[in-house]
Amino acid sequence: MPAVKMSYRTLLLAAVAALVAGPASASPVTFTGGTSSDWSNPANWSGGVVPSSSTEVAITTGKTAKLATSSPPPQAQDLTGAGTGTVDLNAKNLTLSGTNTSPASFGGIITNTGTGGNKNLIYGSTGTNGKQTLTGQITNKVNIVVNGGTLKITNPNNSYAGGTTVNGGTLTVDGKAGTATGIVIVNGGGTLNGNGTLAGTVSNNGFISPGDGIGKLMIGGNYAQAQSTGDGELDIGILSPTTYSSLAVTGSVQVGGILDLVFYGSVAGNNTFNIITAAAGYDAGFLFDTVAINGNIDACTVQGDPADYSSVVTYDCAGPGISTGTEIYASIIGNTLAFEVVGDIIGVPEPAALAILASGLLGLAGARRRRA
Repeated sequence: MPAVKMSYRTLLLAAVAALVAGPASASPVTFTGGTSSDWSNPANWSGGVVPSSSTEVAITTGKTAKLATSSPPPQAQDLTGAGTGTVDLNAKNLTLSGTNTSPASFGGIITNTGTGGNKNLIYGSTGTNGKQTLTGQITNKVNIVVNGGTLKITNPNNSYAGGTTVNGGTLTVDGKAGTATGIVIVNGGGTLNGNGTLAGTVSNNGFISPGDGIGKLMIGGNYAQAQSTGDGELDIGILSPTTYSSLAVTGSVQVGGILDLVFYGSVAGNNTFNIITAAAGYDAGFLFDTVAINGNIDACTVQGDPADYSSVVTYDCAGPGISTGTEIYASIIGNTLAFEVVGDIIGVPEPAALAILASGLLGLAGARRRRA
């Protein structure tokens, strides 16, 4: 069983990483389209040089930068600037290295008008910590691939028909990602979070956290989480008995793996949390292999050998911050998976507090460096 990944720990590390990132990246090179729409023509760039993996790129409003060749492979560090021009993959793949040291945001369109199948917009690689936000529309035959860093999608009118794969790093969806034909795959090293809509089917072999703290993630297709192996994890943040995260699924649900109930606020007594709704119902054999509390995968032990949540499943829970005799009763009521917590649980620090803590830790780290 893999170690549980806790969203509040992840947030703390991300906050520290952001604070220690260093100075901002250099000014971007701008695609002006001086002679044509050809991405590979140096004359179309303000610096007279075709972008490399260390080049921030801006696209002039009203211009289209069309990838014209696959050799050398088209690449950039990130997409940024006030320009809202268009990037046309034109049947080529575009790699954004994600090595930028300050967050980048791009409001232009990303599309693929080339012949043939879908082509990839690839962000980051293992070990990169860049942050890229795409506020413009993503459309046509585009696949999104995240290998590292953080890619955030916010446009509510995205209509790209390709798939979305998170191999590493984080994909944050605060808009609509893809259409009903686009399958979303979160692999073992990847994280998916946000308050947006994923219109296709989602397969979770990694880590999903609605809101990345508190929020709702909506899925238009089915939801499947890795079973038996424990590779998939769903994190549900709980701030109070009435404010907590949830997953809303239009299709059916089938899961195994880990469910982590992360209490950002303390609760006492008897409280019910409706963590998943599935309009098309739950498949037989629907049962989390592990129910964790605040990242402690040993906190809860299931009673008996239940097959699924079609009848009430009881967990005995114990550990730091959990009152003696605490139990959880989980069952499907209508189209809702409800977890009733009977007992007192002390909350972990809220995300905002962690950011402040990270700032303090950074100050201490800096002081140590100065004294060294």
